[in-house]
Amino acid sequence: MTVKKKDMDDWEIDEETFKKSNRKFIFTIIDMFASDCNTKSKKFISNFYSKGTIGIDELSLSWDREVAWICSPIREVIKVIGKLKTSKTTIKLFIPEWKTTDNWTKIFDREGRVLWPFKNAETRTAYFLEIDFDSN
Repeated sequence: MTVKKKDMDDWEIDEETFKKSNRKFIFTIIDMFASDCNTKSKKFISNFYSKGTIGIDELSLSWDREVAWICSPIREVIKVIGKLKTSKTTIKLFIPEWKTTDNWTKIFDREGRVLWPFKNAETRTAYFLEIDFDSN
């Protein structure tokens, strides 16, 4: 018997939050770490093959000159932050508001101020933060 396991890191933001967060963008946004089941954009990149994806393995691709929306697996957030520090891109990063995670200290200082390379952070839903990054 084959049992399909649910990927607990496969999460998404609701459509209303996506639309509110992307009002300022007038061009195509790439949805990174998405699948054909949860993408919010016509262009998306997946961790694994997914019908309609324009690429596989986001962390191995160049993000330069892209505008992207990221709801990465929680286990990948620190790698995403490292990738942002070496990319010339505009990103909307969504992460759970978990102040005890290792990634929290990569985004905020002890006083709760946003660290470089991030521009600002705000709570978008009950437990999720939207964090802006723009190196352009």
